Amino acid sequence: MKNTTVGLFLGLSFFFRLLSVAKADVAICPAAAAMTLAKATQLVVVTTAGWNSVDAKMRFYSRKSPTTAWVPSAIDGATTQTIAAVIGRNGMGWGKNFSDLHQATEPIKHEGDGRSPAGIHSFAQRFGFAALQNVSPTWHYTALTPSVVCVDDPNSVYYSNIVDSTVVRKDWKSAEEMHSISEYKMGMNINYVTDRKEQTGSCIFFHIWDAPHVGTTGCTAIDESHMSQFQEWLHDDSAAAIAFLTKPSLTRFAGCFTGITF
Repeated sequence: MKNTTVGLFLGLSFFFRLLSVAKADVAICPAAAAMTLAKATQLVVVTTAGWNSVDAKMRFYSRKSPTTAWVPSAIDGATTQTIAAVIGRNGMGWGKNFSDLHQATEPIKHEGDGRSPAGIHSFAQRFGFAALQNVSPTWHYTALTPSVVCVDDPNSVYYSNIVDSTVVRKDWKSAEEMHSISEYKMGMNINYVTDRKEQTGSCIFFHIWDAPHVGTTGCTAIDESHMSQFQEWLHDDSAAAIAFLTKPSLTRFAGCFTGITF
């Protein structure tokens, strides 16, 4: 009887310990993600079935202030809460600021791997072929003239930056000539934190796709009509964030998504 009681006690103790760990996991929001979301009131969540998946689902959320819960939003003002998207041709890999969440079988993002950076990031600026956009002054816009490039050479001090080659001194051997890429007709630069020495990836954009089910070099893409709706939906690009996560990794960020059920 004594052994049975002790066994029951140990079993219950183990059960409640697991329960408390599970509850703790639900509340987790990694520091890098929490910092990005600290002032965000609009959120884009991009999810895939697994690390090597190209096809993704994109959902939109908003909240009244950074201290309130997220609620589903529709970019067309009515019903479009979830749309189809594509990511890197080889899927996702953990981004620089989130590599500590990496588990044994999960890839880490690096230059030229054709993967999008898993994690939660802010938006940097909008870009496009149009010379001007009649938009709010809170939107930061770069017109893609023939001299504007995004540098993907890790040896350049401008690594992962959009620059005008007629304004800065060229120190790179390779760069994307953005004006010549049709998918960049309309898009946004994602403020991905990278590292030149570690070559953790560059020129991560959100742009128009080439076609459904066709992966990118490491960016995220949607069709042109939805991109136009998205840019109208976005109130202030400095108060918006985008998350790239696989469905299995969502639980590691559950504390970031108060009010959201996936």
